[in-house]
Amino acid sequence: MRVLSYFTPIGAMMRDARCRMKVIVSAAVLIATACGGNKPAPADARKIDLGGETLLPGFIDTHIHYPQTRVIGSYGAQLLDWLQKYTFVEEQKFSDRGHADVVARFFLDEMFRQGTTTAVVYCTVRPESVDAFFAESERRGARMIAGKCLMDRNAPAALTDTPQQGYDESKALIERWRGRGRLDYAITPRFAITSTDAQLQAAGALAREYPDAFVQNPVGTYGNVGRNAERGPGLFNFDLALNRTFKLSERFRLQARAEAFNILNHTNFVGAFAPAGQPAGASFGTLSTNLSSSNFGQVTGAYDPRILQFAMKVIF
Repeated sequence: MRVLSYFTPIGAMMRDARCRMKVIVSAAVLIATACGGNKPAPADARKIDLGGETLLPGFIDTHIHYPQTRVIGSYGAQLLDWLQKYTFVEEQKFSDRGHADVVARFFLDEMFRQGTTTAVVYCTVRPESVDAFFAESERRGARMIAGKCLMDRNAPAALTDTPQQGYDESKALIERWRGRGRLDYAITPRFAITSTDAQLQAAGALAREYPDAFVQNPVGTYGNVGRNAERGPGLFNFDLALNRTFKLSERFRLQARAEAFNILNHTNFVGAFAPAGQPAGASFGTLSTNLSSSNFGQVTGAYDPRILQFAMKVIF
């Protein structure tokens, strides 16, 4: 048992009084705080004076891959290039439980050293990597959420499973680890591009069987929204054209024409798609659906305001 004690000026709010705050900590769980020193500490408590310092709750990392610890900083021009050259090569080593144990210990040492005490963690496709991570987290009493990656395509053979294998192994891991100590499980499809529809359906079946388990959102999807569910701003536009022909003689006629585009001058923001018959692209500044773009999901432009044009021609 430890008592962390702060002796800090509170200021005018407390009429310049000095308030002693005691934070009683047992097994990393906050038990009580008291101002004014009116809550006695247990007789066996060890006092640690933290005057002049700040006590913060642990940070939470909501997306991290512990098997990538040893390839952080490896150069890759694009994500898929980096995965193929470094990450997938490293992740194949985690079928060895001894290797997974070593990396899990180092990973958690570094997380705690930097103040991160809870994380949502991707393991590899191999159950050994999950067992190693959860075992080390349980030993430390850590609050961790993790799961086996589900990948049945577009990855090396040593890192792929099948929809049924992924379902069976994930279910066994959920039964083995979820709810032990402060641990929880995340059903973990990795990418939309590395899981077939059959595997995503199997992941959905697991989520229905274990409704209290977490579910990782695979890269390339938007929460639990289905495909093609994004809707851009609507288009409200009227064009008008008027023309009249005047007879000048038996041989010559004069035609006058006036055209107005967006005659009401309504502001039409650029949506997810270009107008009918026009190619989507930079010329229309279409809504960004690129996850890596700083403008993702933003409308950054509008179509033309009202345009008027007039013409006359002689017909003979």
